[in-house]
Amino acid sequence: MTLHTNRNHDRFARISLLLLAAAASGVVFSGACTDAGEGDATGGAGTGGAATSTTSGSTSSSSATSSSTGTGTGTGGAGGCLPASTTAQIFSIQTTDLCVVATYTAPDLTIDALGAVPTWGRHHGPLTSTVMGAGAGADVHIERWTPSGTTLSKVETVISGVTQIPSTGFVGAQTLDMPFGGLTAVSWTGQDFAHQGGLVLFDATSVAHSYLATGMYGTAVVGTAASSRVLYTGLSALDGPTNSVNALYAADFANGTLGTSQAIATWGEATGPVAIDSAGNALAINTKFSDGTQELRAFATTIVAPGQPATAGQTLLVTDGFGNTLAAVAPKAAKPGLALFQPETGTGTHGDVLVVRYTVNGANVTEAGHEAILKLAVPDTTLTLMTDDQDRVWVGAAGAQGAVFHVLARP
Repeated sequence: MTLHTNRNHDRFARISLLLLAAAASGVVFSGACTDAGEGDATGGAGTGGAATSTTSGSTSSSSATSSSTGTGTGTGGAGGCLPASTTAQIFSIQTTDLCVVATYTAPDLTIDALGAVPTWGRHHGPLTSTVMGAGAGADVHIERWTPSGTTLSKVETVISGVTQIPSTGFVGAQTLDMPFGGLTAVSWTGQDFAHQGGLVLFDATSVAHSYLATGMYGTAVVGTAASSRVLYTGLSALDGPTNSVNALYAADFANGTLGTSQAIATWGEATGPVAIDSAGNALAINTKFSDGTQELRAFATTIVAPGQPATAGQTLLVTDGFGNTLAAVAPKAAKPGLALFQPETGTGTHGDVLVVRYTVNGANVTEAGHEAILKLAVPDTTLTLMTDDQDRVWVGAAGAQGAVFHVLARP
């Protein structure tokens, strides 16, 4: 069987876009990674096989329930900060914006530079996927991590015979639970990244829908079953022309049916991560490899909600490097919003996590300061970032056995 590694796909997409821009300008770059596979996506229902579900009680990962507290070594809620020594082997917290409130381990989950980036699932726990396959179709493993005491047990649904994702393709790092139909989405990119790729939506047993979309990287979704919007960085709209325009795109769904899909804002030369805070404000990073910088833009909920037209958003920060992971905490009362991301150098070295504070006034989002918030104990440590349904940031890293997650909340 062939394993479709997740973040390898994503990193290649952005660096490959650099090569695309370079080809157009006559500039030559070297040392690029790759982020693609090949094949095509169809625009209708797929032919997945029957799904099977298994539970592994030995898997432990970070998780919170839908109640006000979680499980693990901490209280699971703000106001119960753990000592700095809790995270000292991985990072130290440099500001008073957040403190660690819980810690979880995940023996069955791998976090590394080419691994999955967990998202928050409808089951009130982390969500990941693995895609394996060759020949006629791939096997898609949808992995839901649920609290069981102080660990997370993994409930895995396997959908076989997925022909929309070729064995030579690469699968996006993030897996999305959609607001409608109980569907879950996985993106992929082909080896010809400018013309091959897509978004595949799964129900419990098979492929429900598949759409063409090239160069997809960061993905997020907001809205309700009746009206929702998928935001992603990439090269083309869903089922639109493969025009190789690097942008933040939006795809609007009404009761699960795809409607308008368009570029919301065009900037940069390669794609980066996307996050949406609990108030519906969106943040996205695109990279300009020709000068080695990345630009973080914000889009207030009033201008980026489902059905809204294209908008440039507002630049919050321009800094060196690029990044793979981004999380956002919504503004609350007098406290600003928090955008956390881990920058990387052009050679892929991971840096300390930065926080960009932001305020929202109607359609305007304004930076309210930025600095390092998580200082790595060991340089070049890969971290993952996500926000749960309690506005807490989950920081994932490789542990002694599998993965470890530290949960950060406002004190």
